[in-house]
Amino acid sequence: LTLSYGYAFNEQIVMEAASRLKSLVTEGRQVFQVSPERMAFYMPGCAMEEPFLLCNEIAAVLSPVPMIHAAGCGLGVLNFTGPDKDGDEILKNASIAAACGGMKGTFGVCVFDGEMEAKAERERIIKDEIIASSLDGERSSIFAEFQPIVDLKTGKIRGFEALARMRGPRLGLVPPVEFISLAEELQLIVPLGKRILASACVFLGELKRAGFGYVSCSVNVSALELVRDNFLGDFLTALRERDIPASSLCLEVTESLVAFNFDLINRKLGELRRMGAAVSLDDFGTGQSSFFRARDLNVDYLKIAKDFTDRISASSRSRLVTGDIISMAHKLGYRVIAEGVEHEEQRQYLADHGCDYFQGFLFSRPVPQEEALELVRITNLP
Repeated sequence: LTLSYGYAFNEQIVMEAASRLKSLVTEGRQVFQVSPERMAFYMPGCAMEEPFLLCNEIAAVLSPVPMIHAAGCGLGVLNFTGPDKDGDEILKNASIAAACGGMKGTFGVCVFDGEMEAKAERERIIKDEIIASSLDGERSSIFAEFQPIVDLKTGKIRGFEALARMRGPRLGLVPPVEFISLAEELQLIVPLGKRILASACVFLGELKRAGFGYVSCSVNVSALELVRDNFLGDFLTALRERDIPASSLCLEVTESLVAFNFDLINRKLGELRRMGAAVSLDDFGTGQSSFFRARDLNVDYLKIAKDFTDRISASSRSRLVTGDIISMAHKLGYRVIAEGVEHEEQRQYLADHGCDYFQGFLFSRPVPQEEALELVRITNLP
């Protein structure tokens, strides 16, 4: 709250909330401020329904305050018995429940349970590993794997996508959907992105030494990375350190990222292209994707989202939609990459409709650098 709105706003909203919550104190209810932005009611010996009635009362007294709606407010319920309960543990679990309630919207209510505690502990471990990796460049828990992008006409590998992976000492492999969102929450997506870009440059150097310098590598870029003033400079520095030409890199962005600040980001994409790098619009066909917006973007490739690839074999109507996307993209001057190709029927359909490239499990899963190099040697040698 303080980071978003400033100290003055924070102090004002807490004082207003405290004043209103005092009106709900009774002989069986006590209210405490347990942190700068959290308050807790203690209701010993209450009936099971009473905490939920209190949640309704809290929502009623705080709802007239516009600032509450701007900042958000989650309500958590924690039931506990016995005199031996640790106070810090009680407050921690109540806070976890309140945070869960806040994810449901202003005045959302959540009851603490064991699964919630396990989820919170898992997130804590992942966050600790992300922080440790951002401070220690030699730490190997966050790394890159590489998935081939294959030319549909020749069957040769024309590039790879560098994908962030995490393997921690306590949790083992962690799905990207988990740790990337937490890295963004911690505002540590920038060092994570730099690590994957550096890994891509190392890989490109190995490809060049092996005689496959024409094979490119794609790297995903987040909004937090791209809007940074130093992004272009850091990008060039990473290339120069490994003597990698910009033409060997393709940066992948999503349309939602571009919509974040269209003019600024589209200008930066244009600068990247002038440096020689390529740009790909990822997950096209989902969310707000449209050719009306895509035609104005500084991009070279459109990547058809896996959802559309999955539907290729579902019905003839879906096939026509996918084919039309390919045709329209070509008319606008873009090359097309299809993601998530897992079956020969999908690959054949894409080839028949003029798609340029594909990636997916049909050819290969994302693999470590050495396996990726071996795939190129096997696939691309005459």
